[in-house]
Amino acid sequence: MKEKRHLTPEGLLEIVKLKASLNLGLTDTLKLAFPYISGTSRPLVENQQIAHSQWVAGFTSGGEAGHFQVTFSGNRYKGLAFKINQHDRGAGGLELLMRSLIEYWGCGYYYPSQRRGDFKVTKFSHIIEIIIPFFKDNPILGVKALDFEDWCLVAKKVEAGVHKTPEGMIEIENRKSRMNTGRKYLEF
Repeated sequence: MKEKRHLTPEGLLEIVKLKASLNLGLTDTLKLAFPYISGTSRPLVENQQIAHSQWVAGFTSGGEAGHFQVTFSGNRYKGLAFKINQHDRGAGGLELLMRSLIEYWGCGYYYPSQRRGDFKVTKFSHIIEIIIPFFKDNPILGVKALDFEDWCLVAKKVEAGVHKTPEGMIEIENRKSRMNTGRKYLEF
């Protein structure tokens, strides 16, 4: 694009070919417009191991993969959750990846859903003893770092029993409302 090649028919085809091989491939609209273009086949994943703690931190930081959640049932605090979700790209490695996270941390569980899978940790002791220390040693980057910070503050309040008081519930709800999609990016 910097060279303005995208303005030529050949350059546009190069971009469409690249798009066909990335993530979920071409949209239905692009498939109709370019029926003769298909992405490269992805190799089947037979082995999945977590190579480095910074990879996990980066994977969690990037895009929509990692989530630090505070859950409520009605207006009552229910719990904390750490979740990583990933779309199935058809290479056979999604379940292996999610199960490798269970093996890596020694906690959590995997559950598949339509065209994606989720790794999730909900047990409070695992969050306090494993997940929070991990991300303190391997920092989250970007705006998600603020979500992690808020999540840790909620965990401290729950640990202190503050969630059992009406005032504490309001404080936790306010903190939750700032997180994830509620976060204003101007704060960062």
